Amino acid sequence: MTKGSLVVIEITGCDPEKVKRASKSKKLLSFPFSLSAKPKEEWADLFERIWESSRKKSPVRKTRARIRKGEILLECSLSDVKLAFAEVKECVAEANKRYAEEFQEKAEKSAKKKQKEEADRQLLLGSVREALDGIDFSSDSTEGAPAKPTKAKPEKSRSSAET
Repeated sequence: MTKGSLVVIEITGCDPEKVKRASKSKKLLSFPFSLSAKPKEEWADLFERIWESSRKKSPVRKTRARIRKGEILLECSLSDVKLAFAEVKECVAEANKRYAEEFQEKAEKSAKKKQKEEADRQLLLGSVREALDGIDFSSDSTEGAPAKPTKAKPEKSRSSAET
């Protein structure tokens, strides 16, 4: 994903050579499914929340799925891989949908903020122009400009001279 643009994440495949035994169980395998792009952290967090939520009602509850280095690691038994993959695919689609909605909301908020900042800037600029209107910047005229204050000369004290 690139900053400022929305990239849809898709599962692109799984290299059988990279499938390994899961570290916690001899019955489970770790399937590294490649993704079309490395997801942003927000997308990965969203995917994992959706996955955890879907697992509660899943027939393959013992499976795990997490994002790692632009892959989804799916830990499940060999017999459950097709069913678990179908669930992972649904979770990816849901994460894409929710992330797009959040992305759109953020873009709209940002646009509104920029509009307000521009309106405020234009209002200030109008006020500044109005304040500057009528000021004569020529050096030979003092019209329109306040008179320069003159310093009063201090009077000498007579009390010391009178005595």
